Amino acid sequence: MSVINPHTVVLSDLPKNETKLTVMWYCGLKRNNLAPSEQKVVVGFQKPGIAKELQFLEVGITHMGQLKIGTVWQNQRLIDEKDYEEQVFDVDGSANRWQVAKTWSSISSTTTDWLIPSHVHKLQDKENCSPARVVKFSVDGNPNGLIIPCMEIFSKMYGRSHHIKKMLVNMPLSLAVDKLLYPDVQPEISNGWLVTVTRDCLNDDAVYLAHLKHDQIAYKRTDQIWHSLQKTFADSSQQFAFPVIPPWFSGKLKLKVKGRWLDSEKTRFLGLQIVGYSEPSGPDIYLDRENTNLSEIIKREGGTAYLYKRTKSPSDEISLTSDDEPGRNQEEFQVFNDPIEILGIQREVKRVIRTEREVGAIRILKNETEATGYSAGDQFGSKLHIQAASVDTPHKIVPKMFIKIWNSLQKLTAEKKIISVSSIDVSGNIIGSVETPGLIDLTTHGLPTKSTDTKEMIKWLNMGRKSHTQRKLLIAQIKTTHGDCLLLEIERKIGRT
Repeated sequence: MSVINPHTVVLSDLPKNETKLTVMWYCGLKRNNLAPSEQKVVVGFQKPGIAKELQFLEVGITHMGQLKIGTVWQNQRLIDEKDYEEQVFDVDGSANRWQVAKTWSSISSTTTDWLIPSHVHKLQDKENCSPARVVKFSVDGNPNGLIIPCMEIFSKMYGRSHHIKKMLVNMPLSLAVDKLLYPDVQPEISNGWLVTVTRDCLNDDAVYLAHLKHDQIAYKRTDQIWHSLQKTFADSSQQFAFPVIPPWFSGKLKLKVKGRWLDSEKTRFLGLQIVGYSEPSGPDIYLDRENTNLSEIIKREGGTAYLYKRTKSPSDEISLTSDDEPGRNQEEFQVFNDPIEILGIQREVKRVIRTEREVGAIRILKNETEATGYSAGDQFGSKLHIQAASVDTPHKIVPKMFIKIWNSLQKLTAEKKIISVSSIDVSGNIIGSVETPGLIDLTTHGLPTKSTDTKEMIKWLNMGRKSHTQRKLLIAQIKTTHGDCLLLEIERKIGRT
């Protein structure tokens, strides 16, 4: 069990035995004949005491956020993680500041030195490791200054939801766009980017999807993913495809990565995990949703949607599978990857409030079957024993809503419209600083233990329906010439509404 997931995540794609397996590298993609909506990723694992030979296993592409390079698995469960060095790099997404290369390649055309020396990170399998792609970012004039696996960039930077990853490797981008972007209902906004996302996308996907819609560079680079897969997938004799996944952004960004230095002079760094990045600059983003719950007027329509809700609570463990797809019309079970940190100033994303929206009836049907597995594949057919799941990556930030409120309060103080403002905890102690407010977790303290509403109240306190991570609360103590007051602001949930 992790801090963010209340249940232990079991990956049924891994062997069910006592052998410890350390994730070393992401290799090719492979068609999934058992559950076609979710491609398989070939992942290289190292066994204890066997450094020269890797074991290769096929796992669902939506499981990559769980299978971080350096994590150690035993009996399908996470048991440990390597302690890599953490560094922050300034990179540039401009065309001449990065390059996609094969894992087995030399530093330059004038030397035979390996890009990734085997004595630093052992990837000694020609068939699986050699063709896998990496992105080389130029750092301080060194074209090989920062090296990151393409699949790591795909997993961490191409949106937050698993849905985006599935769509981009399953079909041409011209078709995938229709699964990600919904036709705009509201008129275009001057000096801003309007983006309407489909119901399967997260609100936190807004920055990437807005660039996909409005930024030709982001669209063309994303389009390279399917083009690099198309030829291989069309040839049934080829087992694996090795996707070219470029950085979708242009301009300067900061990347926080964990990994290893590749030389004693510390001029080349192998970024094995992306743990944070800054967001690209651009116009303000106006986010609307296919299934928005924000409107001035609600217009009732005659249609009825059916939704299966599981009546039996899950056990302490949930088994994720990529070998089966869930039955249709299910309420998704949320599984979270480790949060990713947004560095620097967060991009401005404003929610659109529609003039009106249509709302149909939802009929809740009981799903009384036992869940034999959880799948992030597309919902299909009548297999209600396979529970639909979403596997998403939340943001690790002081949410912008808190920062904006805090900056406004500091401005009122500077303009002497209020005497002072402090962020406090429930005991009245001052926390945080002038630059950043202190936040506290919402608490179950004081909830009646025997109330029938307690369970629903606890769900409301948490970040997701099945998450035990509590939402943050800002308590701002404001002193004025007319007396003191308190302002409360609660963090918004990770959501698809």
